[in-house]
Amino acid sequence: MFDRFLNILIINNGHHNLHVPLLINAFEDSNKVNLRVVHNHLKNTLNFFQKLFYKLRLPLDLNKYNERILSALKNFEPDLIIIIKGNDVYPKTIKKIKSINPSIKIISWTGDHMLKRHNSSIYFKNAIPLYDIHFTSKSNAIEGLYLKGAKKVIFLNKAYYKKLHFHEINHNLKYDVIFIGSFEEPRYNSIKFLSENGITVNVFGNGWDHLNSTQNLIIHKYPLEGSKYRQAISSSKVNLHFLRKANDDFQTDRTMEIPACMGFLLAERTKEHIKLFIENEEAVFFNSDAELLQKVKYFLKNENKRKKIAKSGFKRVTRSDYSYEKMIEKIIKSCFENE
Repeated sequence: MFDRFLNILIINNGHHNLHVPLLINAFEDSNKVNLRVVHNHLKNTLNFFQKLFYKLRLPLDLNKYNERILSALKNFEPDLIIIIKGNDVYPKTIKKIKSINPSIKIISWTGDHMLKRHNSSIYFKNAIPLYDIHFTSKSNAIEGLYLKGAKKVIFLNKAYYKKLHFHEINHNLKYDVIFIGSFEEPRYNSIKFLSENGITVNVFGNGWDHLNSTQNLIIHKYPLEGSKYRQAISSSKVNLHFLRKANDDFQTDRTMEIPACMGFLLAERTKEHIKLFIENEEAVFFNSDAELLQKVKYFLKNENKRKKIAKSGFKRVTRSDYSYEKMIEKIIKSCFENE
């Protein structure tokens, strides 16, 4: 995959063993890199002062995160440092790394729109010019990153992880229509519209606790992970995919994960979705609740067409290799293409 063996240090601004980005898993699978990871060890619950400073977009470093990042360089000489959602990484930490070894490539990678206030911090905003490359899956963030002083910005599509996202039927699951994802008012309104028009929808995810199930809207107040996640997708007739309006999304992780599990993808129509999949052949899209309802009814009745589209969507993500494994190849090539 790479021309030479690389030392890579990943700085993960998240929970160790609770939410490890799949990018890390893909790098761990590679036999061409020597990988080290520094986790931030964030807690699920924050105290009053932590909440206050997060709201001010100045997160407190109570885990000595920045100190541990610099300590990792004492016995490890990375060719590349990947900082995942660097909200807690101080600009002075990046400058210190560069002063230790100016040849180290330091890149930013995240699946979030980092110019949105709710996703970012003042530390990240001030550090934007310090990164060698920003990798983003948000095409609408590219211009803004350049305006904030980014040296180079590269767009990457979302991806699926081959070891986790694959077709696995569970015959005990009998969902007609399913949605997996966190609560947002627009999503709820669309799902409620379906339920009020006779469509039974099963919902899994966080943030739905304040709602109760109705006759056609079955709310499971927990997320699905691992095998339960892929089995639910693989075993459902229709997988709804709503984008997150707070991020102005054009695609999300489920854009790739649903077809990778050979699920039938019924998603919001966007310019990126249309580029990734042939409409009505590899996935089906909608613009309005009325169109959504019409297509749900149609494809619940037309099993052969539904299964054919699901299989074609699976072939698309595998043939075009919309995977994290391919993504890390692109990242490495972009960082070292001139060497």
